[in-house]
Amino acid sequence: MEKDNVYVLFEEIKNKIEMINGKLEQKPGTPTDGQAEEVIPTCVRHIHRHSFDIRSSKVFSLLVGMGVVCSLSLWGNIRLWQSNRQYADDALKFRAIRSWSGCTPEDIL
Repeated sequence: MEKDNVYVLFEEIKNKIEMINGKLEQKPGTPTDGQAEEVIPTCVRHIHRHSFDIRSSKVFSLLVGMGVVCSLSLWGNIRLWQSNRQYADDALKFRAIRSWSGCTPEDIL
């Protein structure tokens, strides 16, 4: 009984494959059995190009603004680095003075 079920399944698969192959062999342009003719759309490729002209007032002002912001940021970072370095040196000097001469923070002020 098992062999009969497998045989029936294979026959069904074979029939379905033959039906699919028959549909594939039909010409896509010819209508069959009252079907309307299908129109296959074609793909059109659009190429988009963007250009930034430096002579444009918007682009020029954007570039100038970004340059100013970057310059201010660089200047601020350098000043912050210098002050942090100075604070580290001052803290080391204060600890050295306190340990050698025994002064208090009020005496230093």
